[in-house]
Amino acid sequence: MRKLLFLIACLVASVYASAQVAYGPVAGASFATQSRSFGKNDKVISSMAVGYHIGGELLAHLPVVGLEIETDLLLHRKGSHYTENGGPEFTTTYYYLDLPIRLNYALGLSRTNLFIGIGPTFSYALSGSREREKNKVEDILNDYNQRHWDIAIGAQLGVRIVGVQFKVFYDLGLINISRNPLHEVSNRVLGLQLGYLF
Repeated sequence: MRKLLFLIACLVASVYASAQVAYGPVAGASFATQSRSFGKNDKVISSMAVGYHIGGELLAHLPVVGLEIETDLLLHRKGSHYTENGGPEFTTTYYYLDLPIRLNYALGLSRTNLFIGIGPTFSYALSGSREREKNKVEDILNDYNQRHWDIAIGAQLGVRIVGVQFKVFYDLGLINISRNPLHEVSNRVLGLQLGYLF
């Protein structure tokens, strides 16, 4: 994973070094769920948990008309609410460091740009907790030996007007972050983001 991230970082750096670059702060709201499977015939999608993300963005305009490479570095709060076989409700909360990389196609209309993009999101869990009851909180990453690394495939749709950018994105997790052979967990996130690019 580290070698893969290093190669991707080198590739992205080479693109930005030879392209027209914009940058700026971004922040927004996130609506996260987790796909959970407890057995072969028991699969549950947890109810939505509202979170947030904040960070910065680099945008490189490629020499091919309309193509862009967009990279964010985000602190991202994710999580879910769920029940196991009709039992009490659990609330999970994770703080991830996210690195989404998108290949965009942008359509310029006067001073407005519409864009659509797709690409991977690489994530590393900084912390994770599960609340079973009030004041009863467990360290879900260490106590349950969950994976810190996650990879998602993401898509986005947005608009830029004179530096102000708004977009909607969706990330579908590709990794089972649980190491329990009987329990599969993957992240899904719908997000709204506002930013300003210089």
